Amino acid sequence: IRQLTRHGLHAAKVQGIMATDAGDLQRAPELKYVQQVQKNTRQQARNDKPPYEALDDLNRDCERCIFYQRSDPTAAENTREEMNMSVYSHVQLIDAGADCDAICLDTKWLTRSDGGCVHAGIGLKQSTTGKPGEPVHGAFKAGYHHHYSFFLGIALANLDCYFTTLMFCEAVDRMMPCTDPNCPHPVVRVETALGFYRKRDCRPVGPLHRKRRLCKIGIIDKHRGEARALRKLEMRMVLCAFHAYAAILEYLDKQLGVRDYATLREAVLCCKFLARSRTAAEASNR
Repeated sequence: IRQLTRHGLHAAKVQGIMATDAGDLQRAPELKYVQQVQKNTRQQARNDKPPYEALDDLNRDCERCIFYQRSDPTAAENTREEMNMSVYSHVQLIDAGADCDAICLDTKWLTRSDGGCVHAGIGLKQSTTGKPGEPVHGAFKAGYHHHYSFFLGIALANLDCYFTTLMFCEAVDRMMPCTDPNCPHPVVRVETALGFYRKRDCRPVGPLHRKRRLCKIGIIDKHRGEARALRKLEMRMVLCAFHAYAAILEYLDKQLGVRDYATLREAVLCCKFLARSRTAAEASNR
């Protein structure tokens, strides 16, 4: 069955697999038969339940699922209720990145209409001390040397849109601990009309501790839906360095006709020199 599934629905490829004897190959089975075998296997894997019910049970039993919503078949297009989304993380992951300076968000999606997408978030923490043996050029020093990265969570969704980023950030934010270094508060599950979410039940424990919130800087690519979501969350948007420099190089190529390597390298170094200014005045002087 695993081999059949791996070969997809191409009946010709399963000819040898379905043979009763290695020396006596049968005729390739009908495509409908292969599809039925795969369908039956999937039903057995989820105990004959419809896919959404099987996923509902799986997420409820999984403590790493911090948010789950099944889509409402009666929901209007481009609404929150249209989303079918699961967000997975863990208390230890959230705690490790609770004081990160920025969060990187990106989505990988399939071009098929039924493909859905995978959405991930990684926290970045700036380090003001260099690594052993790390060469640092004075002109490019911007007050920090490198970043520590923390995986915060991953989401599976049926759509790659504004709500994908918004609901992911909301799910991570609800799991943030309080400022108590040994946050003792439990994680509770809250039922909703279309699923559930988990949150850190941090109640006031004194004037010295408060509930943490998700960092206020989001690093994204050029996806308009992600930009809208960060504006809704009142987060500052930063275009990731790869896309920034790619846009600069594309402009130099298409608008100015600059294509030789030496000139392009100098242009990128100049932009890097400006980008690492610590203040607006320093950037203006440079």
